Amino acid sequence: MEYELLGPNKGYAVKLGEYSCQCGSWQVSGIPCRHAMASISHHCGKAAVKDKVSEYVHQCLTKSAYMQTYGGMIHPIPDQKRWPEVPASVLIEGQTELIDPPPRTVQPGRPKTQRKREPDEGPKGGKFGTVTCKLCSQVRHNKRTCKNKTNETSTTTSSSHHPIQQQSALEGSSSQPPPTQTQTQKDLD
Repeated sequence: MEYELLGPNKGYAVKLGEYSCQCGSWQVSGIPCRHAMASISHHCGKAAVKDKVSEYVHQCLTKSAYMQTYGGMIHPIPDQKRWPEVPASVLIEGQTELIDPPPRTVQPGRPKTQRKREPDEGPKGGKFGTVTCKLCSQVRHNKRTCKNKTNETSTTTSSSHHPIQQQSALEGSSSQPPPTQTQTQKDLD
């Protein structure tokens, strides 16, 4: 029997007689994929699927194959403390002296200082931590390069930083020195 299953993105052809599906999962694993299961349930009826699905599973995955695999006696291995001592000279016939390991050759170039990372590991973190903006509290930029700052924040921050300098600048704007109390009393007399 051959079935064609139409999904939202793609259609799959399932051949029950050849134990194959176009997705390839059934051929690789030996277990019917979801497309094959839909075809089997349509072919056999939903009530008989539990009884018939074992016919579509590969023979090596059945209980009888499992029992045949472990049907023979598996003898236990004794503890390592009970293993007999075997001298190195007995391991190689005709060799009476111990064999040294091969000499270690030093590869040219600078030796690697960092270990090789596993494929599922992420890259190493940076030398510095994450930069956080003081104005908007977002990461990856600082206060100087912040795109969210407005003219209001820049004027208020500049005026609030140096109020003493601004007062002295306003007072010292005239060319005359500031009046003192003694000068004002003389002027009054």
